[in-house]
Amino acid sequence: FYSVENRSHVEEFLSAIGEEIRTSAERGQGMHVDTVYIGGGTPSVLTFLQMQRIVDALQRWYTIDPHAEFTIEVNPGTVTREYLSGLRLLGCNRLSIGIQSFDDGELAFLGRIHTADDARRCVADARAAGFENLSLDLITALPGQTVESCVRSLEEAVALRPDHISAY
Repeated sequence: FYSVENRSHVEEFLSAIGEEIRTSAERGQGMHVDTVYIGGGTPSVLTFLQMQRIVDALQRWYTIDPHAEFTIEVNPGTVTREYLSGLRLLGCNRLSIGIQSFDDGELAFLGRIHTADDARRCVADARAAGFENLSLDLITALPGQTVESCVRSLEEAVALRPDHISAY
């Protein structure tokens, strides 16, 4: 869950990721992979072109099965329908959406940059962009969270018909 507020070193970070992809592929002799997962924080804070650099490096150094499950984690407050459509063009076929809660007070407590409406919009935009495989992340046992609030968030998540729900 790598995270920084100051993004002035993003280019160096992306270069380091590209180098790590290259060296790990060389050690494994250009492995064939059937799963790609870009996550561990909020990779969707990267611009589309920055994300494309990571995917290009993966495709250059690894043989990615054409039927691979290819997941990218996104925050509803950092993506647009156009960005999500771009991810589909890069080969991403599954999104893990960090909704966390459908209660705006809980989202504010968590310091999230999105609202419950943004989360709903993100799911709709993902579907419009062609994503058929969605995972929604929720957080439970927050300080002050009630059972009723938790159940409402879960019910709302289920109503959006995702393929997977993670509740942490």
